[in-house]
Amino acid sequence: MPNERSLRLWMRRALTSWLTCLTLALVASISQAALPSFTTEIVDPGDGSVGLYASLARDSQGDLHVVYFDADREALRYAFQQGGEWFFEIVDDTVRCGWFGSLALDSNETPHVVYRDLDNATTRYAVRNGGAWTRETIPTTSNPARSTLALDSQDRPHVAVHTTASQDLYYLRKENSAWIEEVVTTTGSVGQANTMLLDSQDQPHIVYHRSDGGGSLLHAYKVGIFWLLETIDNAVQVGTYASARMTSSDVIHVAYRQSSNIDDLRYAVRNGSSWDVEVVDSVGDVGAFCSLSLDGSDPEIAYYDATQLTLRFARKSGSQWSLETVDPASDTGFFPSNLAGSERVIAYHSVTKASLELAEWNGSAWDLSTLDSGGSAGLHASLAIGQSADIHIGYHDEVTQLLRYAIREQGTWSLETVDGTPGAGTFASLDLDSADRPGIAYLTTSNDDLVFAFHDGIGWSTETVDGLRTDGYCDLDFSSQDEPGISYRTRTGPALNFAEKVNGAWSVETVDSQSDPGFDTALARHPSDDEPYIVYRSGLGLLMAYRANGSWSIESVGSGFLGYGNDACFDGAGQLHISFIDRVTSRAFYGKRVGGVWSFEFVADVPGFTLIRETSIALGPNGEPCIAYYHRGEEDLYYAQRSSGVWEVGPIDSFGETGRYPSLAFAPDGSAGIAYHDVSEGALRYTESETAASVPGETVEDGLGDTSRRSSSHLTAQPNPVHGSGTWIRWSDSKTDAAREPRESGSNEASGPRGVQIVDASGRLVRSLPLTIGRGDPSAAYWDGRDDRGNRVLSGVYFALPVLGRNDPAADGSLRLLVIR
Repeated sequence: MPNERSLRLWMRRALTSWLTCLTLALVASISQAALPSFTTEIVDPGDGSVGLYASLARDSQGDLHVVYFDADREALRYAFQQGGEWFFEIVDDTVRCGWFGSLALDSNETPHVVYRDLDNATTRYAVRNGGAWTRETIPTTSNPARSTLALDSQDRPHVAVHTTASQDLYYLRKENSAWIEEVVTTTGSVGQANTMLLDSQDQPHIVYHRSDGGGSLLHAYKVGIFWLLETIDNAVQVGTYASARMTSSDVIHVAYRQSSNIDDLRYAVRNGSSWDVEVVDSVGDVGAFCSLSLDGSDPEIAYYDATQLTLRFARKSGSQWSLETVDPASDTGFFPSNLAGSERVIAYHSVTKASLELAEWNGSAWDLSTLDSGGSAGLHASLAIGQSADIHIGYHDEVTQLLRYAIREQGTWSLETVDGTPGAGTFASLDLDSADRPGIAYLTTSNDDLVFAFHDGIGWSTETVDGLRTDGYCDLDFSSQDEPGISYRTRTGPALNFAEKVNGAWSVETVDSQSDPGFDTALARHPSDDEPYIVYRSGLGLLMAYRANGSWSIESVGSGFLGYGNDACFDGAGQLHISFIDRVTSRAFYGKRVGGVWSFEFVADVPGFTLIRETSIALGPNGEPCIAYYHRGEEDLYYAQRSSGVWEVGPIDSFGETGRYPSLAFAPDGSAGIAYHDVSEGALRYTESETAASVPGETVEDGLGDTSRRSSSHLTAQPNPVHGSGTWIRWSDSKTDAAREPRESGSNEASGPRGVQIVDASGRLVRSLPLTIGRGDPSAAYWDGRDDRGNRVLSGVYFALPVLGRNDPAADGSLRLLVIR
């Protein structure tokens, strides 16, 4: 069940460091030598950082609908339930579209949404018709920021719009395919944190914040052709976050935050022509991102507690408020959207997991689950290390459905799309030719073609190898003459095939067509004559096929093995080494073929069913076999090395569910590298072992990733969370120095960063700040919460990065900043 898995994942995250240390200690105690130490980095974070600005609705069948912003892809996404299952779509993936989505369902339960197009400074409106989204730009006279939507009794959209340039409040409605715009008010800096409401007569009401004049919360409503304004609460800086709902009898309820030095959660209800105001929660810094819903006439409020860094919930029955924590995980509860009643539910963003979370009330407690963890970069990861120690990885991105390629040169990762055909890149297999040029064999699921991509040093070219309903199981290996060969399975037959390109042309041979062959193929070429050897699974068990003098021979590998996760490699003496997991016994095995005779060794127990390509074998500097594999039972990446006839085994990465599709290779300096898929983070990761000749690479993290993998930070900020005027960001070489006041002037002779870069959650540069550097005293910079153009940044998570050179921000030592307006 998703809820059980989420709880288990949360507990494993909390205990990861202790469990890993304990496991490694136990492994070391029973082994003759300890496993090498590995350092891990994120290569491609996938489409993490999802779930911002969630807007939730429920249809008449009780199914949920939610729109939300994907910060990494900068796209608006939509998720909906149907028959107990969740389905996901992209509403708009235009660059920098999807901010502040506001969702409403019409009488036919068709979703409508308004949202911001940041690049074009417009508000967009989208409707889902027949499974496809139609989009249009709403014409406005000024640069729009946040907009909210309501549908009238005729399913016509009404939109409240706050403008950034003029700081005015506008109202728009659509009649007969045309948008009609009205100015609500231009008095002061108005319209922030607005909510669009329609009463029983389809008359518009807008609750909004006015930021100037001390800050106040107001209500605008239309009588005839005139807009009337009234004050809900005029305490200092109230309404910075506001959420309003209206009952069937047209009574307006509002939840909002007072952001001055009080930082409390407030609630107001319109009693006739006046407003009754009360404080809901005043313990700590509370009330940010508040979302109000009504259970009949009883208010229920989801909100963020910036002191405890958790999602909180308040509900009122009679005259009493009850308060509780919904999700105890740290840095969670951003931008909640909630629905009240017996089936209470809250959609919200978790900064810790960079995900869209769901909390559902079961009658006595909250059930927590991850609805969307972002992307799935790194599926079918395939790794090769070049002669100059450059790292090459081919992989599939499940969300974008593209074939991707990553290369690390001189410590820096570069990412690119190889094939943009929808469905490209599944079962990717990468190899390097003698000039370290990468080739990738893969399947395109849109038409079941086997495709080969090659980079000639200038760019990528792709060509179809076989278009007869291939089945994806493929492996690539270049010959000593740089001729690519691919083993793969076809659905036609079905059969195991081998394709090779000789003199510029592809030829295809059928290797085996008996007993459903070709699953989980692993290809290796003999070092003396380049002839292909293929290890694979069929209905007869684990088999090996090899070609000699133009003919194929097939033999059993062992007796009774049902091999999954197969991989193979040759040593210089022409001896074949293989790794696999036997599904019958749930054990990982190592096999070696010498003079036509097979021998096998037990490596480790691997409880649970392991899928394809989830072991990877390579020979270390001393010629001993090493195996990386996914441990299905523990959901971890494991590493096994053979030393003096003894297998040493232990986890390399046990943070959440990780280690899928491992690919192992050794660098020229003898260090081991493994590329793999991190399920919990939806990311492609790379880990490498330390050697006497190597230094661990720097950690490259996505903006909203976990910080447990980073080194300890030298940056501090006070205050943090950041609200009000700004924050001091200090650099220090010791914890004691960090407590001192910054120097007003100083020399830049001391070692340390030259400055600080402020970046947002997607890694985009927001502000560059110089540091005052002095010997013995901490360096410091003051950030006023504005970007390089002088605009105040939006609420959310940002990162301060120390700049070590002129344009060299370091991921190590980064500091998370929480901005609350």
